[in-house]
Amino acid sequence: MPQSFAKVALTPKWIGALFLALAVAAIFALLGQWQLGRALTTVGNKHASQPAVPLEALTKPGQGFKTVDTARKVTIDITKAEFLGRVANRKQHNKTGTWHVALATLANGDSLVIAYDFSTEANYFAFAPDGKLAGFYLPSEEPQPQQNLRFQSLSVEQLINQTDAPTGVVYPGFVAISDAQVANPIVIEQQQQKTEVNALNAFYAVEWALFAGFAVFLWWRMVQDERLGLKSER
Repeated sequence: MPQSFAKVALTPKWIGALFLALAVAAIFALLGQWQLGRALTTVGNKHASQPAVPLEALTKPGQGFKTVDTARKVTIDITKAEFLGRVANRKQHNKTGTWHVALATLANGDSLVIAYDFSTEANYFAFAPDGKLAGFYLPSEEPQPQQNLRFQSLSVEQLINQTDAPTGVVYPGFVAISDAQVANPIVIEQQQQKTEVNALNAFYAVEWALFAGFAVFLWWRMVQDERLGLKSER
């Protein structure tokens, strides 16, 4: 009577071989998982479809800017605003122009830098808005040289140094006003968050999974061969 598969497989030699096959399969599985992680890429802004929240509910003046808050839709209530200058090299709808920027005082007394108007005209001027408005909360940029209140970047610290008015603690980021209530609202192009698949990396992930399965199958096949070999000898 032939030996059962279990009797052959449970010999010390094949138990050791099984552990080796499982170790190899685990390595292949980890490689497949790593490859799968490279195959799936998340793009876009996860806040794109979220409703606007009050800025003060999101962060406070004096707190560091959190990357997770980038381009978050917020609402603000401006009581007054002081024009600070223009920021050059801003792009909107394939046009290059400037942003008007101001230091706003909010209804709760907080100070915030806002960008509130986009224009392609060098001599155009728009008064800073007030009231309840919506926009996007964005991080301060690295300061660049400026001339005659024409800035090359929107650096919060650099801008507030242009005013002698007491500011207190200012929000670390700025709000780009996108509200239709202003004459030329700023457009921040946002892509809905989605997951893109790299077909080549996905193929490699499947390939590693097959290798992992093959390592265990090879062990099973070798046990079967010995079992059948014992059978033929009988």
